Amino acid sequence: MSYAPQPIRPETAVIELVKNIRHRRELSAAKWPWGKTYDQDIMNAQRDELENRLHKINSLTRQVNSMFDLYLDANDGHVYLRHWSRDCDCVESTSIHHFEPVDEDGNRRSATQMAELIDELIDRENEWADGPFSIGLINKSAYDELKANPIPKRDRIAEAWDNGNTAPYNV
Repeated sequence: MSYAPQPIRPETAVIELVKNIRHRRELSAAKWPWGKTYDQDIMNAQRDELENRLHKINSLTRQVNSMFDLYLDANDGHVYLRHWSRDCDCVESTSIHHFEPVDEDGNRRSATQMAELIDELIDRENEWADGPFSIGLINKSAYDELKANPIPKRDRIAEAWDNGNTAPYNV
């Protein structure tokens, strides 16, 4: 017995296509007991799902904004950031950034303006990143500690070689 696929005859394909179209039309016209069509029911369910997702996004946005306001209050309006990255040669580095609560003209920056400064930093990093990176909020004491004792760069491939791993190393 041969299990090779049988060639599809054009007239069979057309008949199957017409059956599928008819079936879809029947489903579209079918009424549920409460009077809506099948398509309306699907669209309503999708709309409800999207509304639920939008509600969750708005709720999370409010939570993040309130947390950021608390962070600014705790740090007298200053923003301190720790930036870690690894380039394409597996060299890791850590740096720190500080944004003042007052701009060059002496005007106090709002939380939204501070968040925009962070977004700009992330966009610049995204543009030039050779590998993974992370940027996170830290408090003033952690910032001062990293400023006094910076974390040296690490070359992961050189470390592996120095530790006696002389086998070919794939990155």
